[in-house]
Amino acid sequence: MRRCLKRYIARDLFRQLEHGQPPA
Repeated sequence: MRRCLKRYIARDLFRQLEHGQPPA
């Protein structure tokens, strides 16, 4: 479960990075 969470967070972070916005 934690692995899934880590992947989810990483995906969110990557998405924000792609948008060029700092992690809120």
